[in-house]
Parts: sequence; structure tokens; C-alpha cells
Amino acid sequence: MPESFWEQGVAVEAGPEAAPKEPHAELGSLAVSADDFSALEERVMRAVEIVKRERGERARAEALARQAEERIAAAESRITEIEERVRMAVERAGRNEEFVKQAEERIKNAEERAILAEAQLHEQIPLLEQMQTELKAHKSERDQVRQRVERLLKQLDGLEI
Repeated sequence: MPESFWEQGVAVEAGPEAAPKEPHAELGSLAVSADDFSALEERVMRAVEIVKRERGERARAEALARQAEERIAAAESRITEIEERVRMAVERAGRNEEFVKQAEERIKNAEERAILAEAQLHEQIPLLEQMQTELKAHKSERDQVRQRVERLLKQLDGLEI
């Protein structure tokens, strides 16, 4: 198993306290340390990029969440408005139903009165016909009386001469 950078760093730091026996061995240790440092640097750079991407994605996600919350609030507002309109429509419909019922009752009453009036009219027709007959008779009698009065006046005029 390869040693990690930190384990090798500990070994390097411990190295100066214990004097290395071979100068060439120290160089190999430093070369491995430089490779490990480059690998660590790459890992750190990748981690920084990942953190940057994550922060950017988090910011976008938070912005999307805010937009979604705003849309939800707007939708809730529209729902409340629609509910109020529905409530008002139901109230109007209730009033309209009451108005329609009243109108139907009035129509029914008017129809009943019309039926009664028609029945009374049918009862009055013979009386009307009788009155018309009597009126004609009275007119005829009046004409006869007028003719008689005119004859009498002519006779009275004839006496005065």
C-alpha cells in the first residue's frame, strides 16, 4: 500500500532528527514527496473546483427555489381570488334562484288571476249580450219617442198659425 503524503511528510520531518545513512536515499524520499505534493495539489485544485461548482449550483438551486416560492405565492393569491369569485358567484346564484322562485310565484299568481278573470268574463258574456240587446231596444224606443215628439211639435206649430 503506498504511503500518503502526510505519512511521508511525517517520515521526512522525522528524517532530519535521525540522520540518514545514505545521501542518495534522502533524494528518493524527496522525489516521492514532490510527486505526492503534486498529486495533493491536483486533488486540492479538483476539490476547489468541486466546491466552486457546488456553490454555483447551490446558488442556482436557491434562486430556483425562490422563484418557485414566488410562483407558489402568486398561485396561492390567484387561488384565493378565484375562491372569492366562486363564493360571490354562488351567492349571486343563490339570489338569482330566489329571484327566479319569486318570479315563478308571481307568474303563477298572475296565471291564476287570468284564469279567474277569464271565468268571470265567460260569466259576464251573457249579461253583456243582454245589455247590448237592451241598449238597442232603448235606442230604438228613443228614436220612436223622438219621432213622436217631433210629430207633436209639428202639430203644436200647426196650431199656432
